[in-house]
Amino acid sequence: MSARSRQRDQRQGPRQGRQRDKRRDRTRLVALVLAIALVGGLVAAVAGALGGGDDRDDGEDAGSLTSTTLDTGGIEVPAPDGWTAIPVAGLGFGLAVPPGWEATVLAADVLESLERSSPQVPGFLDNAHAAAEAGAVFYAAGVDDAGRVADVKVRAAPGAGVSTVDQLEDYARQLAGSAGLGDVPIEVVGGAERPTVRMQYGLGTAGRSPEAQGTETLVAGPDDIVWSVIVTSEDAASHDALAEQITGTLAFPPA
Repeated sequence: MSARSRQRDQRQGPRQGRQRDKRRDRTRLVALVLAIALVGGLVAAVAGALGGGDDRDDGEDAGSLTSTTLDTGGIEVPAPDGWTAIPVAGLGFGLAVPPGWEATVLAADVLESLERSSPQVPGFLDNAHAAAEAGAVFYAAGVDDAGRVADVKVRAAPGAGVSTVDQLEDYARQLAGSAGLGDVPIEVVGGAERPTVRMQYGLGTAGRSPEAQGTETLVAGPDDIVWSVIVTSEDAASHDALAEQITGTLAFPPA
């Protein structure tokens, strides 16, 4: 796959291909899927369950439906009221997602476990796999009452050699060029704790509403890693505020 194809896949908007509640006799398992980085590998955990009773599919571990204490690694995620903070110590970052959103770390074993769950967000499994193929390490998504999907993908580029905002602007221009975005405006985010820039773009009309929007925010994080937080949504009216809120929760371990 070419670099341009990978970038295009990375920026693809939410897909609307999967019907909700196909099997109503199944317990609604996923309120939020997390992955905890432990020595020896990534272990998936479910932070909560929707629905009640013990009507689980055969082979589902009852323990997977209980809350798990997360190793935060000292990461303090500034989550707005009602949002869910997700510190992923093993990957060196944390993020918060809005109420009702579903989220997962994009490790192969975690994605495999997701196939046995029933996410409520349309297209969640397909989009999570697509995000992983495009190099993302984290995916989360939610759907509003009108059926419009919004999602966030997090990517990490180690060894980028970026430590200043000028270098980050150059990095963003190169990224936009390789993705075929042309002269997309690159905005320096003032007042950010670390060098931060953002760029916005439309998502086109292929299978999506023409109003669908994307915002990619690049942050020069610790240990010479450039973090990319990509928010896409099908509600143009709320997109900017949503992207700013989600990106504003990005956090790292204490120095």
